[in-house]
Amino acid sequence: MKKIGLLALSVVAAGAFLFTATNIYANKDLTKVTSSNKTNHQKTLEALGIEVDASALKNLKSLKDKSGKNWTYNTFTQSHLIEEKMKEVLSEKAATSFIEVQDDIMANYSEPGDVVPVILLSEDMTEGSFTFLKDKGKGKVVTFKLKYDKKSETWSYK
Repeated sequence: MKKIGLLALSVVAAGAFLFTATNIYANKDLTKVTSSNKTNHQKTLEALGIEVDASALKNLKSLKDKSGKNWTYNTFTQSHLIEEKMKEVLSEKAATSFIEVQDDIMANYSEPGDVVPVILLSEDMTEGSFTFLKDKGKGKVVTFKLKYDKKSETWSYK
């Protein structure tokens, strides 16, 4: 009887924990960018011709480059936000291809010490860039140009 009572108490405690954890996560603003990334992302964006105050950086924020073109900013760690938007604007296939391109870049070109990448996409989601700083933000800027092919609904990079 004690074992059943202990088991029941454990199940209730686990359920309460999961409920609390889920609600905390649900209330978290996923568009926020951590302060540790903001400074490095500001450096990355400046290298791409975009002047921005680090404190104003927020995922899915529209930023304008020096030529006047608007780009949607997102951090790689919250790329699911832009992927969800892509599913709505383009297609599920396009979003899946975008994930594959990111995975390929990270698997083949990132190294320990690289800063979390910055993703920029044009407003019509047909082009963009995937950029990061090497050596904990003290190294060179590495940029991959992204291009969407409407016919095949796939992304590629150079």
